[in-house]
Amino acid sequence: MTPAIVDNSQRIDVNRIGMFVTNTGSFAWDKTTLVAGLEFPRGSGKTAVFAAGPWIGAMVGGETRVALSEYSDEYGPGSMIGGAPDDPSRPEYKVYKLNRVYSSAAERDAALADYNAGAVPHGAPAITVQPDGSLDVPGDQMTWCVYNDADPRSHGNRAGQTQPLGVEVQETFYAYDDPGPLGNTVFLRFKIFNKGANFLEQTYVGLWSDPDVGGALDDLVGADPGRSLGFAYNAYGLDAIYASAAPAVGFDLLRGPLASPSGPPLGLTAITSYINGTDPNDASKSYRALQGLDASGNPFVDPTTGLTTRFMFPGDPLAGTGWIDVTPTDHRFLLGSGPFSLSPGESEDIEYAATTTKFKRSSIVARPPRVRCRQPVSRSRTASRMQTSGAMSASRAGACSAPSSSRRSRSESMRDRCSSNGDPIRPEASAPPWPGPERCGMKQRASSRPSSRISRRAGRL
Repeated sequence: MTPAIVDNSQRIDVNRIGMFVTNTGSFAWDKTTLVAGLEFPRGSGKTAVFAAGPWIGAMVGGETRVALSEYSDEYGPGSMIGGAPDDPSRPEYKVYKLNRVYSSAAERDAALADYNAGAVPHGAPAITVQPDGSLDVPGDQMTWCVYNDADPRSHGNRAGQTQPLGVEVQETFYAYDDPGPLGNTVFLRFKIFNKGANFLEQTYVGLWSDPDVGGALDDLVGADPGRSLGFAYNAYGLDAIYASAAPAVGFDLLRGPLASPSGPPLGLTAITSYINGTDPNDASKSYRALQGLDASGNPFVDPTTGLTTRFMFPGDPLAGTGWIDVTPTDHRFLLGSGPFSLSPGESEDIEYAATTTKFKRSSIVARPPRVRCRQPVSRSRTASRMQTSGAMSASRAGACSAPSSSRRSRSESMRDRCSSNGDPIRPEASAPPWPGPERCGMKQRASSRPSSRISRRAGRL
């Protein structure tokens, strides 16, 4: 029987994003009511992400092991003590929330005393009162919690179900109350410790998300590898929830793991997308997804170039060029970064930004670009290289064909979807209105601002 845990969550609510945070890894999911948990704009009742969470995968003595946070979390609250999970029901393993400014000194002091007594002894950063009476928290509001995967009983997600990795995650989220792009952003910092006895080889970290931009069934996803960004957006001019004002939402890797102690942090090395119902259903497929491989362990094929890639849909949907998603549906996507090694006692700092933006519907491209289903990607080659089973079968067809029935082969689908001259027959849906996924940056306002990679880019998501 899984032990009782402190079922605790908080909500980031200092800017235009309202987002739930839990002490079991998952965020942007309201676990109390099991509904979408990233609201934008805050107070509107409209949501852009249903759920998200960190994934970690590694090889341990030749065995694949993963720790996943999805709809079934494989992390439990609390620290690891002597290589084992501490009691997850201890009250200090809740999610802590601090603001930079409080309405009274008494309210501030009570919140800080609780944080210093419960969080700091377990690795939380020390927070002090500044001369002006404010707290020196990152941003204008922060949350902190700690969780681990060391209890074998927590590994019950069907996409995982391995032995524990032995990792502890100290999580700090923070946000700025800002009138510009930072007001549409929450920063996600994960400090990952190897507190077990295992040497973790070929390790990958990832951020999984189920973006539902308003309605769940009309979304498209994309990748901007140069900016380490994955994003989702509405396919049509009207959405059941947002009407004509559906936002775009993105997750941006700001700092990746170190492949070597003296080298720079890794950027994004993979973006994998799959459709609801085709999720990875075992640990090997989840680990391959972190690597940017299909369920069988093969790289994807960009149908516009015939080249293999570990990034799905890296084209420009605003310009209508390259490999873009043309199948509006209920997507999930996973950002992966690796490989690296993590010895017992070592740690890695990983940071992302979750960011949203509104955009003008006048930017919609009339239809996706024409993509050849034949040379340089022959039908037989495409069929063999894009053939897959399980997790990514429906979404891998990408721009070259609509998803086919599971009873039909990829080659049959290609023949049915392509005209006699080899051009694909496309749905008549409008292409996505993506405004060019710039970083969510702006000029620095005060002493503590996000990384320069964010700050020096003033522009759109």
